[in-house]
Amino acid sequence: MSKGLSRQQFRILGLTVAVSRMRNDAPRAYQPQSHPDWNVPVVLGVLPDLTVRLAAHVLGGCGLRPRPSWLTKVTMETTPAALSARSAISRAISSLLRRQLLACKPSGNVTICARGCGYVLTPAGLDIGLKHELTVPDLDRRVWLTDNPWETLAHRDWWLREFLPSPDLTLPQN
Repeated sequence: MSKGLSRQQFRILGLTVAVSRMRNDAPRAYQPQSHPDWNVPVVLGVLPDLTVRLAAHVLGGCGLRPRPSWLTKVTMETTPAALSARSAISRAISSLLRRQLLACKPSGNVTICARGCGYVLTPAGLDIGLKHELTVPDLDRRVWLTDNPWETLAHRDWWLREFLPSPDLTLPQN
């Protein structure tokens, strides 16, 4: 087992810092607290700065696809490469949680994981992430698309096709 962080983990922390800066005007770290409903220390009462969907889109190259349903506006592509990227991102985030560089921000409801579920930086994660902060084109729109899948696109003046696939990588078509 490696004792250092991987390039992907540095990029995850850098993305989290960028989202935190966008949401709070300056990156913010949180100290996780014990909670009787959760088995791990958590941070409540804030928006998450990172989700697996966002990291998979921006860092893993997973494209967003319009969903022809009134329930959700987008879905992640499900090619073998995209599923592999999402799995790798999830494992990297789990490692960052174990190292206490990220903290879990669960949804308000203990029984379901819905909007508002994700991860935030701890003070140690912020220190490392600041050195690796990413510049992502249209970050605010990408966050909105990946974190609010139940809202309608009619409220925005931009098109989903601008974000197909992710900003960094091009994946083969289905």
